[in-house]
Amino acid sequence: TRYISVTGVQTCALPISIEIPLWSRKARQSFWLKLPLRAMFSIDFPSMPYEGWIFAPYLQFNFAHFNHDYWKSSISLGPMYANADYHHYYYGVDSHDVTLKRQAYQGKSGYNGSRFIFSLRKKIGDLMFVVFARHDNLNSVAFEKSPLLKTKRYTLAGVALTWIFKKSPKQVEIIGN
Repeated sequence: TRYISVTGVQTCALPISIEIPLWSRKARQSFWLKLPLRAMFSIDFPSMPYEGWIFAPYLQFNFAHFNHDYWKSSISLGPMYANADYHHYYYGVDSHDVTLKRQAYQGKSGYNGSRFIFSLRKKIGDLMFVVFARHDNLNSVAFEKSPLLKTKRYTLAGVALTWIFKKSPKQVEIIGN
């Protein structure tokens, strides 16, 4: 996974995740517990320093509309937690960046907010069309006193189009995901 930070330096996440199916009704509906843990690195060649980790467990409900060949939706909800290095990378203010309006701040480990995501997707041949909306709530977060935190809630939406240009000759079907 790649991200662009506010400093213009790219970051890279190395994720591991445990995904536990809690309930499924054929290919039409399923309920999952997903436990992703991501180690973050900034990409500032030639170095690639470690910037912290984030743990974002969530529950996800997937459902198909009409039959499994039509639109599919998912709703996800969960908290996020990160260590002090991660929070300092995004919300810390070092002594050389202090101004009259921006005080020094050292990131702390802890709660990183909660997230709600809704997505709608349709697969057509080797193309996947996705529409999504996400709402993040940053009330009571560990970095609440950071001078860089300007809003406690935000919503974003997006559209994605992906193309599967090559498939393995051996396919494994995962029901309900």
